[in-house]
Amino acid sequence: MQHKEMLHSYRKGIRYCIESEHGQCCIGEPVSFLKLAAHSHLFDRERKADIYRFVGFEFGFIHGGILTPERTLRPDVTALVSFDDNQDGIHGYKAGRQWFFEEADPEERTMTDDQLIERLRELTKGASTWHDPEGVWFFTVGCLLGELSGHLFPLTGQERRQWEAEAAAAMKEYLAAHEPNHEGRQTQNTEPLPLVALQEA
Repeated sequence: MQHKEMLHSYRKGIRYCIESEHGQCCIGEPVSFLKLAAHSHLFDRERKADIYRFVGFEFGFIHGGILTPERTLRPDVTALVSFDDNQDGIHGYKAGRQWFFEEADPEERTMTDDQLIERLRELTKGASTWHDPEGVWFFTVGCLLGELSGHLFPLTGQERRQWEAEAAAAMKEYLAAHEPNHEGRQTQNTEPLPLVALQEA
């Protein structure tokens, strides 16, 4: 974090979440925060300090939900947030983690506070054009949280095997869809040609 306002609010968010015994956040909470931010045009405010404070507290609160009172990672959590079986959020979270571990360059795996805020600004500005707003909100926030989870929750063998199985299934489906129909082609090519009577000139 580059800005003291954000760092201070981030620490307050962690402390408040732990002291209030709120527990792990549900993905619906950051989604609601960003919907409110979009509605109130939070990211268009001239006072940047306000933006740092709001975002810092929100993400501190999320992190507080996975920490013990001693500020260590809770042993009973395996994800940054809970999902309540929200499939859009789950798919987005998995996609974010896969990008983090398999596609991101080393320098892309760390996000500054300004980069995070710019990402949130773009997200909230684009929301008005979405055809399935509710689903896209959860998927997009899930993606972001999945990326941010990479430093806290290492890649598991189960995730690796699942991604490999999904990639193999996708390749098999692609090849099946694009494989030439040899039998049909052979049948077509072996049909007798029609006889054409030649007329003398």
